[in-house]
This record gives sequence, structure tokens and C-alpha cells, in this order.
Amino acid sequence: MPPTVKQTVIVALDVSGRRIGVARCDPTGTLVSPQGVIDLRERRDGRRRLNRVLNEQAADLILVGLPLGRDGEPTVQSDRIRIQAGQLLAGRPERVEYFDESYTTAEANHRFAKRADDSHAAAVMLEHYLSARAGGPR
Repeated sequence: MPPTVKQTVIVALDVSGRRIGVARCDPTGTLVSPQGVIDLRERRDGRRRLNRVLNEQAADLILVGLPLGRDGEPTVQSDRIRIQAGQLLAGRPERVEYFDESYTTAEANHRFAKRADDSHAAAVMLEHYLSARAGGPR
């Protein structure tokens, strides 16, 4: 009998000051899909919407994108994103990981003919994460 592989639902967040792009993968880590954008201009309502989305998605892991510098090191913006994500996700039971999101918006715009929003960038980041986790190229 083959060994059982734990399946993990991952929700990826592309966090900016005003919006959060949300993407998700299926439990096998095969299919990645954009799930929409949450507007944070109304802070309390935005956090409530984020919690509702995370509850609906039944995530095991929340992946937050960090814009790293060209040298692969954290930037001032990376620090801001960590703080903002920490505030938004405080009290959540899911494990949280951070992953480089550099150039995902440009890639999403290229792949989706400039119709991309932050959820498409989150999907690209999640694809990169899954590929890296599997040992493939980023």
C-alpha cells in the first residue's frame, strides 16, 4: 500500500497597503486559482472579510508574499508587509509562512494580458512556492 501523503490547502495572500489578493490551491497542490481581492480601505470590514474568506477556504497554511530586494534580502516594504500581515492574521490558527513575491505582478500581467489583479499575482506566487517546495525551478 502506498504511503499516505498529507494534503494541504494553501491560501496565498498578496498584501498591499490597500488590498489583499487571495489565491488558493487544491489539497493536492495541483490546481491554483485566484480567489479575488479584498479591499482594506475600510479596515474593520476588510479584516472581517479576510477572516470569512480564510474560514471558507479551510486553509492549513497561509502564505504571505514578501517583496524582497534584488539581492534576495528583505526590504523596508517587506517589514511593512510582515507587520500588516501579523496584525491582520493575529489569532488565526493556521500556520503562516512568508515567500518571495518579487515580480509576480509583472508575470501575472504578462500571463493574463494585463487583466490581472492582486489575486492573479497571489496565484503566481503560490505556483512558485509549490514548484520550489517540489524541488522545481522558481
